[in-house]
Amino acid sequence: MSRKTVNVLMLLEWANKNLAREDEFATVDSKSSICCMIEMVLHKSDNYAGFCFQDNDDSDCGTLGYYSRSYFYSATMRREAQKVTQRNKDNEFHETCQAAEEEMAKEADDYNPEGEWFANATRGV
Repeated sequence: MSRKTVNVLMLLEWANKNLAREDEFATVDSKSSICCMIEMVLHKSDNYAGFCFQDNDDSDCGTLGYYSRSYFYSATMRREAQKVTQRNKDNEFHETCQAAEEEMAKEADDYNPEGEWFANATRGV
């Protein structure tokens, strides 16, 4: 059997997103399954840092509100999330600079000062 790894940060973000859902498929059973899965992954990877209910007034054990929660990032995961955010900002900046360079190169290719000089010289300007 082949072995694959999954990014724990990505899994946590997926779990938190799905635990926040309120559509007809966001049931007690589905959310309790997600809670069991993410807690096991977080504990096994030493990334468990607790959770908070989305609504403390609707958090009776076993109810939909009980499983509507968000799990916290561990310190390690916060650092990784910050690195990912910085990488995304760096990539966006790089893409913006590259697009600007391409636009400037196109404008330079379109610019023809000799043609302007020749046209002006023949008209007597």
